[in-house]
Amino acid sequence: MEISASKRELIAVMRQYFAAKAELESLKEQLETARQAAGEAIGVFYPPERRTPPTCNARIA
Repeated sequence: MEISASKRELIAVMRQYFAAKAELESLKEQLETARQAAGEAIGVFYPPERRTPPTCNARIA
């Protein structure tokens, strides 16, 4: 079976897209982990009754 040049190019672009998408998801997870860790580190400076989640920190979608 012979594959045309345009199909080979499309496959190459799709591979780049899926690699970038996987990297993006990994970075989102790392960012969320760092955000949670920072929130916990900052939380130790507040009394337990004032440790409510901030409303401005929306989870990364």
